[in-house]
Amino acid sequence: MSLRKGNPTRGAPHYQNKFGFKNNPNSKKSQYIQNLANEGLCKKCHEIVEWRKKYHKYKPLTVPKKCQNCDQKKIKRAYHVICEDCSLKSKECAKCREKKEIIKPLNDNELKKNENDIDIELMSERERRTHFRLMNREQFLEREKKRQEKAKLEGDNDNNSNNNSNNNSNNNSNNNS
Repeated sequence: MSLRKGNPTRGAPHYQNKFGFKNNPNSKKSQYIQNLANEGLCKKCHEIVEWRKKYHKYKPLTVPKKCQNCDQKKIKRAYHVICEDCSLKSKECAKCREKKEIIKPLNDNELKKNENDIDIELMSERERRTHFRLMNREQFLEREKKRQEKAKLEGDNDNNSNNNSNNNSNNNSNNNS
């Protein structure tokens, strides 16, 4: 829009809204957006993102974004320009990159747990089953690794104790002769 004085399209609003905007509370997308954690931001940026959520202007990322600090695709939150790791290291806002006081610091454990729960709710049945199958496989593989490590440790301990007892019996037989 031109800001020239004689611009005929520019002017006061023709009418005022009768009622304020409300999100559809039953929408899955609205619930997903409202449940997203708004962390790692200064007060001003926090308010901006909350306003976007409130008036349905927030658009979540579908693909991780590239961090301006480390140039890796690690940003998983909309409107952030640096990743969580860089934000924590440099102690700056993840959106405006200013060294201001961060309202809600990032919590990695809670964040991962919440994002996994939210992602699972939005998955189709097929995606959900695939996800659980992969998680079970990972857990199974971790358990197998632990069992193998324990078996190695026990095997080493048994070999050491057997070698010690053999050495002792050999020493005793040598002493007797």
